[in-house]
Amino acid sequence: MTESEPIEMFIAVSNIGGVDEPEKELIAFDKVFLQAGETKHPRIDIDKHAAGHYDTSLKAWIAEEGRFHVPIRASSVDIRQMVSFELKDPLTWIFR
Repeated sequence: MTESEPIEMFIAVSNIGGVDEPEKELIAFDKVFLQAGETKHPRIDIDKHAAGHYDTSLKAWIAEEGRFHVPIRASSVDIRQMVSFELKDPLTWIFR
């Protein structure tokens, strides 16, 4: 019997420099299908832009410097792994 297992990745910022942003934000998701007793190791790539938000005054996307945490989970209460990364310098970009 095949069952599906959701994978959710949210980004959480531990120090937001005065930016009014949500505590966490969904940045990636997937679903894997498993047979009974089967284990898989799916790969989901995220890039530096996942830490960004749109700044209306700059009319550009920015990512503040700071430490970011990405819980990898199957549900809101089932965290399977925690990954962290740090942006040492702020980023600014414009999508055209």
